Amino acid sequence: MQNILQKYQSAVPRYTSYPTAVQFQPQTDDSLLKHELSLIDTSKPLSLYIHIPFCQSLCWYCGCNTHITTKEEPILSYLEALHKEIDMYKEIIGKPVKISHLHFGGGTPTYIPVEAFEKLMDKIYSFATPTEQAELAIEIDPRTLKQEMVTALAKKGINRVSLGIQDFDPKVQEAIHRIQPYDLNKKVLDWLKDAGITNVNFDLIYGLPAQDLNSIRTTIEQTVKLNPSRIALFGYAHVPWMMPHQKVLEQHYMPNTEERFAMAELAKELLLKAGYKAVGFDHFAKEEDSLYQSLTSGNLHRNFQGYTTDKAKVMLSLGASSIGRTEQAFTQNTTSTKAYKEALNNNKLPVAKFLSLSTEDIRRSELIEELLCTFKVDLNNYQDIKNIFTNPEVITQMQADNLCQLTNNQLYITELGKPFVRIAATAFDAYFKPQANRHAKAV
Repeated sequence: MQNILQKYQSAVPRYTSYPTAVQFQPQTDDSLLKHELSLIDTSKPLSLYIHIPFCQSLCWYCGCNTHITTKEEPILSYLEALHKEIDMYKEIIGKPVKISHLHFGGGTPTYIPVEAFEKLMDKIYSFATPTEQAELAIEIDPRTLKQEMVTALAKKGINRVSLGIQDFDPKVQEAIHRIQPYDLNKKVLDWLKDAGITNVNFDLIYGLPAQDLNSIRTTIEQTVKLNPSRIALFGYAHVPWMMPHQKVLEQHYMPNTEERFAMAELAKELLLKAGYKAVGFDHFAKEEDSLYQSLTSGNLHRNFQGYTTDKAKVMLSLGASSIGRTEQAFTQNTTSTKAYKEALNNNKLPVAKFLSLSTEDIRRSELIEELLCTFKVDLNNYQDIKNIFTNPEVITQMQADNLCQLTNNQLYITELGKPFVRIAATAFDAYFKPQANRHAKAV
């Protein structure tokens, strides 16, 4: 295994979209996005993402677009612009929309004032009506959550939450600048349960500085004790060329590839033993959870939130840095909150990047998504793609190492190969070229 890890520690995309975000093109004119929005079929439910880029303090590992503030004024100013963006979408689309999924990301969405959150939800509902089975989710930092906010979440229909946990070990928490005791998380879970919100995700990270197998074991044991319905187990992405603050972590010992892999495998072993089911290469879920049920029914999908039950073809994404998709294009807003507000004050959508999708792009996206969700793909179903293997040597090498099998155009990722499925996906990526300082390592 050591030889395998050394051979396959290359940096590759996470494939939460295809083409990936590095292919999006700069765009200063919002006319292309407006045209795409005008074509939306409002008879079909769509997905809605809202980005709130504010936190009270910075976690050193963070790779998100966020701003640190202890004052309400910049938050309220941003929310005022967000209201304008919703109004613009409402006007351009021209009809109310139905949403099957709503996701608040950040930053820390629950860091905004409670009254401001309630007003934002009212604004959203004036534009978008949830379907009967809609999943309305929000990311939570337990350190800044107030019980009044939990009451507001339930009141406004939030029915799933994701708690940023990362690691329960105090020495790891100190290293990453995120002190979050077990008892604090337990208190927050009690608040959520009392409010009727029982669909709970935990976000965990392996490969952090100061982590070892003992801290991973403790983290998983305490996670199991708290009993979340879903778990995302991400490998820490050390990308200081993109996030300069991450360099501070280099004063600590950083686990190497072999140690990271051992952590991921131990966490997986303990979670499976505790009754969780593996979903894709980095998610776990209770058997009764809708994510696992979507896997067993063949309806698992993958988007910017990772593995998801969301099958909507359109994701409207609002807020600074948010990435959205229409049926024919990807779009990304400006990352600058200043530029974001200025654009909306000038009655212009704050789009900064755009990518029109070709038929080939869409078909390759479907192939890669199927591979990442099921670990297998019948290539006979994709014969319309010319030169389907853009990097065939990847599959040739993985076959030689027993990480995959390819017979009669049936590609199957072996159990040994599952942690490396993102590398297999590069075989079908028409844009991928190995390049330093672009993606995080595969393992």
